Amino acid sequence: MVRLVWPVVAFVACDATNQPTLPAAAGQHGPLVDVDEITGPAQPVTIEFLGDGLGEVYVYDRSADTIVICRSSCTVPGGNLELTVSTPVDFNGFSACNADYGPWCPLPAGTTFVTVSFMRRPGEVDFPGASDADFDSANNLMLVVGGSVAVFDSVLQPKWSAPGVRARFTPIGNLFVQDATHHVVKYDATGTVIASGMSPRELAATTPSDGALLADVTGFDIMNASANVIATPTYTKPWAGCIAASGDGTITAGVQGFWTFVDMYQADGSFLEESERDSAIQCTLRNDWHGGLVFTESEFDEISVTDGNVTFDYSYVESGPTAGGADAAGNVTWAYAVDHQSDPFGIKVVRLDQPQHDAWSMIRPPQYCSACISVNDVGLSLTNLVVAPDGRVAISALWYHTDRSVTPIVEIFVPVNGPSAH
Repeated sequence: MVRLVWPVVAFVACDATNQPTLPAAAGQHGPLVDVDEITGPAQPVTIEFLGDGLGEVYVYDRSADTIVICRSSCTVPGGNLELTVSTPVDFNGFSACNADYGPWCPLPAGTTFVTVSFMRRPGEVDFPGASDADFDSANNLMLVVGGSVAVFDSVLQPKWSAPGVRARFTPIGNLFVQDATHHVVKYDATGTVIASGMSPRELAATTPSDGALLADVTGFDIMNASANVIATPTYTKPWAGCIAASGDGTITAGVQGFWTFVDMYQADGSFLEESERDSAIQCTLRNDWHGGLVFTESEFDEISVTDGNVTFDYSYVESGPTAGGADAAGNVTWAYAVDHQSDPFGIKVVRLDQPQHDAWSMIRPPQYCSACISVNDVGLSLTNLVVAPDGRVAISALWYHTDRSVTPIVEIFVPVNGPSAH
C-alpha cells in the first residue's frame, strides 16, 4: 500500500508502473498515513505524459495540502488539484487548461484525465547529467558528465572517455582534460595520452600552439604543447571570468574596473596593453573558427566579433547574462537569460547571419511554481554556450526541479536560417 506524509507535505514521484512511490527522504517530514485515509473525490486523476522530452508535473492538492511529483505518466488521488510543470524542453500545455495558463493548471472539478506534453525541437539532442560541452574543428563533441569526460564524433556516436571535470579541445583536435585534483592530461583524437602536467588553476581555454590556458581570479598559467607551465602572468585588475587566445597567439583576458578592461598578452605571457570596454560583471571569450574571438559581457549586454569573416559590435542585445560563439561560416549565436530580475531563469538563443540579420532564435521560457515549498523559479538557468563549425549550438544549463534538486543538462540545437522559431 502506498503511503504519504500527513499532515506535512510529502514529495512523491511516479515509478515505471505509473504509481506514486515514496522517496526515503520523505520519512523525515512526519507521521505516515495510508492514501486510503486521505479525503477527496472518489475518482483518481490520471496524468498522461506526451512527447519526446523530459519533464515533471508537480501536483498540489489545495484541500488536503499534499503533494505528488510525477516524472512520467501517473495516477494520483483526486482532490482540489493544482498542476505545475518543470521541464528543460518545450512545454506544449495541459489538455485540461487554456494555454493562457502556461505551465500552471488549476484542474477543473470532475477532471479524471489530463495530458501534458514535453517536446524537443527538430534535431535537438539532450544530455541530462552533462555540465559542459565543447566542439573541435571536425565537429566532434566533448561532454563533461560528473567526473568523466566523454568524446563523441560529429554524428554523436561515442568515441572514448576519460576521468576529468574540465576539458577543452585544441585547434588541431587534441583534448586537454583536468581532474578534480588539478592534474592535467592531454589526449589525441583517439584518446591516447600524449602529455601530462599540473596547475593549481582551472583549465579555461587552449592556444593555437596546441597548449592551454588555466586561470583563476589573480592570473593565469600558460601551458605549452607538452603540458608544461611556461609562464604565470597576473592581471592588472580583478578577473571578469573570461580568457582566450586568438589565432596569432595573443591572449585576451577580461578584467573588472569601473569599466570593463581587457588585458592583452603575447603568447609567452609578456604584457602588451590594457584596452577599455563597456562595464561588465562577467564576460565570456570564445574562439571562432578563423583565428578571431567572440566576446560577450553581461552588464550592457554586448556581443562583439573580430575575425577574418566579420567584424562588428552588437550592443544591447537583450537583458541578462550572455554567452556567445560563431560557426565556420561567420554566423554568430548567443544566449541569455529571459528573466534576470532575481535569478537568471529561462533561456533565449539568437543567431545572426553574416549580414547581421536575426536569422534564427528559440526560447525556453522561465517557469514559476507558486505552490512549491521554498522554490519559486524552476526550469532552465544558462551556464554556457559553444558553437560548432557546422553551426550546431550546445547550451549548458542547470535544470531546477520542483523538489529543489538540480540536474545539469546540455542541449544541442541545429539552427536553420529563416523566420525565427520562438
